[in-house]
Amino acid sequence: MRDTPPGRRPAYLNDYVTDLDEVIAESDQVLSSVDYCYKVSAFPQTYQEAIESPESENWKAAMRDEMDSLIENEKFILTTLPESRNSVGDRWVYTIKEGSDGA
Repeated sequence: MRDTPPGRRPAYLNDYVTDLDEVIAESDQVLSSVDYCYKVSAFPQTYQEAIESPESENWKAAMRDEMDSLIENEKFILTTLPESRNSVGDRWVYTIKEGSDGA
């Protein structure tokens, strides 16, 4: 790990909230390990949240693109479920993939 000036966290952690934030604010030390860290996001957690969000048109377009891709690649076929059979569950995961340039 590269040395970081006291009181400042590494730039790659700017999009994250850690339990070190208070320690860094109150101390001149920067710890060399992060025990708990999660990315701060406001992504929808459910389909309902996605379609009711201000970005609903973008989420709907992304879901359409994903379904089109599944159908085009023959990974999804709409059919009738036979009696006495259970379907396999699934869910949408809403996030934005970041490229190697961080965008």
